[in-house]
Amino acid sequence: MTKEQLEAIWEKCEAIHGIGIIATNGLDADSARNLILKDIPALLAEIDRLQRERDAAVADIKLATTEGEICILCKYYNANNMCDGIKSGCDGSYSGWQWRGAQEGEAHE
Repeated sequence: MTKEQLEAIWEKCEAIHGIGIIATNGLDADSARNLILKDIPALLAEIDRLQRERDAAVADIKLATTEGEICILCKYYNANNMCDGIKSGCDGSYSGWQWRGAQEGEAHE
């Protein structure tokens, strides 16, 4: 489900305020609307988070494939530009490589 679809649901729920229908679970329209609306902000926030993470992953894949920078994208590559091969179990064959994840404050395409 896209962010736009959730926003459309939000708008429809806002529009049913005051209509005297009964939901299938026995709730009146206002109660059903409130039940639905309470989860939508969290869902929208999760969509935004996942989109940022996806964008970071795509940018890192581009970096790795165009510049061959695979080690710096590993969570075991430290601030001293050194691989902590002991923690990762990496033996130079990238066997212990794990993506570092999205980096806060980093600009991605």
